[in-house]
Amino acid sequence: MDTNLSIFTPCPRQVGMKHMATDLLIVSPGFPESAEDDTCIPPLQEYLWALLAQRPNLRVAIIALQYPYTDVPYDWCGVKVFPCNGRNSRARRLFAQYRAWKHFDALNNEGAIGCVHGLWLGQAAALAERMSAKCGARNVVTLMGQDARDNTRWLKHVGMNTALVCLSARHADVLRTSSDRVPTSIIPWGSPPHMASMGPQERTTNMLFVGSQIPVKQPDVFEEVFRKVAEQRTVSAMMVGSDGVQVQPSQPGFLLKAEMAYGSSRLGKCGAMPRGNVHMEMLAAKLLVHTSAYESQGYVFDEALAAGMSIVSFPVGSAAASDRWRVVENSVEMTAAVIDLLDHTPGYIPITLHPMRDTLNAYLTLYGLD
Repeated sequence: MDTNLSIFTPCPRQVGMKHMATDLLIVSPGFPESAEDDTCIPPLQEYLWALLAQRPNLRVAIIALQYPYTDVPYDWCGVKVFPCNGRNSRARRLFAQYRAWKHFDALNNEGAIGCVHGLWLGQAAALAERMSAKCGARNVVTLMGQDARDNTRWLKHVGMNTALVCLSARHADVLRTSSDRVPTSIIPWGSPPHMASMGPQERTTNMLFVGSQIPVKQPDVFEEVFRKVAEQRTVSAMMVGSDGVQVQPSQPGFLLKAEMAYGSSRLGKCGAMPRGNVHMEMLAAKLLVHTSAYESQGYVFDEALAAGMSIVSFPVGSAAASDRWRVVENSVEMTAAVIDLLDHTPGYIPITLHPMRDTLNAYLTLYGLD
């Protein structure tokens, strides 16, 4: 299997393009350090590629507070990125904030800033609010995950006129329940392109888990479902996720951490891998069995459907029942749904869950650029 294939395509803009004004300033905890850094906020990368392909003359700048671990500005696909080297360290929080303001002031002195877009309800959102107020720009804050539930204390730093964006109806419900704020818009990140041309279509893996090995993702539930399914038939399963082993893009393949035999069935486990490799695993798998107890959107759903997979999941994020997607309430129902889909596979036709054009149009309206 060729693990070097990727759905990513180069942005049409010229690297290093200089401009005197900024149409859009994005403030984020992190941003890819290069075009090869494909695991850093994938939906944002897909969005920016599509945005700049549709609006090649749009002038975009990024202030990245924590990652990458450098303070040297660089170009990403023609977008100027200003890293603040916060390194996810509480001790460096004020240092990162100071550098963010220095970069903002320099941009603001060059020319007008049209809109400031903060990602995550946290320090980035608070800075985006203050920066937009200082330069008189529009302000948009996108909640990205559990911040809608756990970080609502930061809402006191976000004005009532700021456009608050959630990623799904369930995500919006969490915000309403945990605070007194109602989101301005629900805008899912646009799905990646279909992956049908990326590699072979032989589906040798029955069940695939993709996600970090953290409690909210409930990897133990996946293992439980695997064992129950294996009691009734021979299945192959793979768990891909961050469990302390990071595969660098230069390494061939991935590291198989463990393999568990259950009768004639097999369960393989590996650490984190480049996103292109994950997509190849998706193209070789029949079902995404997603056991997470919480998702804001669940971009892995978009990726799985774009790879032609079917899905079994709990009712989280953008989960929606269909012939390709079984939404269940517990592990017993999940086991039954997995067996049924393996017995009655609805095919492997790629599906676009959230058209990118809808995401672009919705944000361009909020930016005042429609």
